[in-house]
Amino acid sequence: MKKVEINLYPYQPKEENKYIKMMEQYAPFALLGAVGLIIINLILFFATASMSFPHHRLSSEWKKLQPKIGKIDEFKKEISSLVAKKKEYSSVLQYKMNISHVLADIYASLPKNIWLEQIHLDKDAISLSGYAVTWKNPPLVSIDMFTRKLRKDKYFSKIFHKVNLKSSRKTIFNTKEVMRFEVECRM
Repeated sequence: MKKVEINLYPYQPKEENKYIKMMEQYAPFALLGAVGLIIINLILFFATASMSFPHHRLSSEWKKLQPKIGKIDEFKKEISSLVAKKKEYSSVLQYKMNISHVLADIYASLPKNIWLEQIHLDKDAISLSGYAVTWKNPPLVSIDMFTRKLRKDKYFSKIFHKVNLKSSRKTIFNTKEVMRFEVECRM
């Protein structure tokens, strides 16, 4: 005869689905990964938001200053046009010299012991270079007399306000000791 078996624990575990087991096993890790990604996204969101605040603030200030910048640009254009007009007026009003009168004044101011080697005329200056020899006066005295006469001459001094001896040095010219000099006259 057969024994009677009584099962006092009627629930018998059935085999669980292997996928459910795997999900239960890895669920904490997946949950931690999802929470980590959410935290990283929040950090990046706050970082970009905090970095964009100065940009928005500066762009709003720029919009406020835009009309003033336009006015400044208008002033710059006006200043440049005024500078151009000033140059035109100064070129029109600039005193034109009579070069023959200037050369006549230079000739009239030359002492007998000075002769000129070169006259160089620039836009706003004239350079005179030449030699002085000893005859009645030493060469430096003659050069000084020459520059003083040029400064006192009415027409020449009206055009050239600064007459200065630029350089002077002794040298030999045709076996004679002479003084080579340069005089610069500026407007």
